[in-house]
Amino acid sequence: MAFRLNVSNHTDLQSMLDGLGLRLAIAHFTPHFNVRPLSAVWGVTRNNQGAVLAPMQWGFVPPWAKDGQFWRPLTVARAETIHEKPSFRPLIARYRGILPINGYYEWRRTGGTRTAHYIRGAEGAMALATLCQMHGDGYHQCCVITTKSQGAMRAIHERQPLAIPIAQLDEWLFDDRPQVISKLLENHEPAHITPLENLVDNPQNDGPECLTPLQSSPNQGSS
Repeated sequence: MAFRLNVSNHTDLQSMLDGLGLRLAIAHFTPHFNVRPLSAVWGVTRNNQGAVLAPMQWGFVPPWAKDGQFWRPLTVARAETIHEKPSFRPLIARYRGILPINGYYEWRRTGGTRTAHYIRGAEGAMALATLCQMHGDGYHQCCVITTKSQGAMRAIHERQPLAIPIAQLDEWLFDDRPQVISKLLENHEPAHITPLENLVDNPQNDGPECLTPLQSSPNQGSS
């Protein structure tokens, strides 16, 4: 998957973080409307004291990997095989996290064309499920968990990022019981999907123009 993120509305993000007792200082926040994999992001993980908000790199290479074993960092992890893959198995047990975002972009391919869509939840902000690790140089890294698409998302892409309901963030971050983790790996249909003009295609575009609605919508409508 090559989805991108919108992390631009500090008020909605902070509202979600308040529930975890975390503060994202406005002085340290830069709005971005077009965040690509391998970018720096704000993410939440945990330590012995509780939830931690920290800058992270979106993507990692497992610390045991030999030089050249991975041609690029891992940015997504399939929920269906997360307990089997050696890159992810030790992380799902204890090093789960979230990416606080306002929404994400995915592209629907029809013949030789593709149309950008903006996906957001019903609660103002979304919490994408992640696996986290600490790089040897001392900075955090993360990988977004994906699942098979649900509902209207199936018409856009076969997979979607896993969003954790805000009411269940504490369970996701702190409850290590396998049955609880497995239940939370079940995804939900997103609340709103809007077709867009393809301005977000250009990674140089990083402003509100990325959210421009499609003027002449194809068969896929908005919801």
